[in-house]
Amino acid sequence: MSLVLGALASHCLPDPARVAHAAVPLLAPTTRGLLHADRAGTAPVPDLAAWHAASGDGATHVFGLRSATFHDGAPVRASDVARSFARLVAPGSTATLGRTLRGLLWRGGPSRVGDPVEAVMADDARGEVAIRLAAPFGSFAELLAHPSLGIVREGADGAVVGCGPLRPIADGQGTWRLVPHGDDAGPRRLRGDLSLRAFATVDALHHALQQRIVDAVAIERQHYPRFEAHASTPLRDRWVGAMMLNAGGALQDIGLRRDFARVVYAVAAAALPASVCTRLLLPEGLATAAYYDGAGTRLPPPLSARDFSARWGAMFASQSLRIVFAPGRGPLTRLLEALIEELAAAKVPLRVVEEPEPAGVYALVAQGAVDVVARGWSQDYDDPEEFFGIYDKQAPGELAQAPVRRLCARVSEVRHASAHERLAVCTEALLEIEAKWLCVPFCRDANRLFHAPDVRLSAHARDTFKPEGLVAAESAGLA
Repeated sequence: MSLVLGALASHCLPDPARVAHAAVPLLAPTTRGLLHADRAGTAPVPDLAAWHAASGDGATHVFGLRSATFHDGAPVRASDVARSFARLVAPGSTATLGRTLRGLLWRGGPSRVGDPVEAVMADDARGEVAIRLAAPFGSFAELLAHPSLGIVREGADGAVVGCGPLRPIADGQGTWRLVPHGDDAGPRRLRGDLSLRAFATVDALHHALQQRIVDAVAIERQHYPRFEAHASTPLRDRWVGAMMLNAGGALQDIGLRRDFARVVYAVAAAALPASVCTRLLLPEGLATAAYYDGAGTRLPPPLSARDFSARWGAMFASQSLRIVFAPGRGPLTRLLEALIEELAAAKVPLRVVEEPEPAGVYALVAQGAVDVVARGWSQDYDDPEEFFGIYDKQAPGELAQAPVRRLCARVSEVRHASAHERLAVCTEALLEIEAKWLCVPFCRDANRLFHAPDVRLSAHARDTFKPEGLVAAESAGLA
C-alpha cells in the first residue's frame, strides 16, 4: 500500500536550519545525522558516522564517516558536516536544537552566517570530524541523533540537498515522490512508496484527510482540535510543558510549593481539553518533592486558587507574587493565562511582567526581580534521566547553571547503567535542584501524525515510515 503524507506547504522538505517544530519529523526520510536514534538499544548507533569515540574527559567527540553521497551525487565529506553544523548554530538559525547545540560547543557558534565553527574540526583526508564541547555533556550523543540535526549541503541557489535514505522528486504541482536513494548504504530501512503533498491551509489539509486524498497528515499542536476525531500516532517523544521556576524566593516553603503545583494542575484540568490533561505526567517513575506525596500519588490532588489564598495569604501580606510570563501559543499559553486569572481572582497579590525573550527573562532573574518564571518549552526525553534537559534549556542563567552542570555530570556517570540505577540517580539529582527551583511540568506530544485507522505507521523517531512488514514484526515483538 502506498502512503501519501500531507503537510502545510511551509513545512514540506524543510531545511534543518530553518525548520518549524511540526516539520521536524519530515526531515527523517530525507536527511541523516552522524548518529541514529535506536530506541531498542541503550545508546544511539552510527548513521553517517561509521564509528564514534569520546575523549577520556567526555569533552571531545570524534566521528569517522562512512562512504555516503548527497541526493545530487556529491560525496558527503567531513567539511560538509562542519558547514552543516555551522548553519545550525549561525545567527538567525531557527533549528529546533540550534541554540542548545551552540551553548554546548567550545567557544559557541559563529559570529556571522557562513563563518566556520571553531569547535567542529573537519579532516577530509581522513574522513573524520571532531567536535569539542565547552564541558562534558552526558546526552550529547543522543542530541546528535535527533532528526533536526541532519546533515545537508547548501547549493549556490540557497536550496539544501539532503543525504537521507529517501530522495524527493518534485512533480511541479506541490507533490514529491520520496524514492530510495540509490547510493545509500546506511542501516535504516524505509518504505519506498511514499509521497509528500503540500497544502496551503490547515482547512485544506483537514479536508484532504477526511476525503482520503492523503492517508496521513503531519500537524503541529495548535491545530490539534480540528484533527482530534482522527486516529494519531506519536512521531517522537516530543513533549510540551509549562515551567514555573522559583527564581526569587517567595516559594521557599515546600508545603507552599506543593500547594502551588496543585493549583496549577487544577487550573489546567478546567482550562485545557481533556485530551491534553490525560498526558500531564512526569516521566514514568520519576518522583520529585513538588508533585509526589509520601504515598506515591502520581499527581497532586487539586486545590482551588481561593483555598491556596486562604492558606498562604499571610505569606503575601507584605509582598506581591512576581511573575514573569513568556507567552507563546497554543494550550500552554492558555494554561498560563488561566492560572494568572485564577490567582488574581482569588486576591493573591500579583505583579506580572510579559517578557518573551529568554535573555530578558534571565536578566530579570539575575536582578532578583522575579519570584516565578512561567514559560512554555518543547523538550525531548525518552527515559527519566533525560528530563534534566528542561533545566539546562530553561534555568535562568548562571543562577541555576551550577546545579544543572552537577546534575548532568551525575546522570552521565550512569548513562548505561540499569534503568533502576538511572532512575535513582536522576531522582536524587532532581530533588537537589527542587530544593531551590520549582518546576511544574505539563506534557504532551507536540507533533503528531493524524491518519485513517487502517494506516499503520511506526512511532520510532527516525524511521516513522518503515516497511509494513517490519512495522508488523516490531508490533508483534519479533524485531
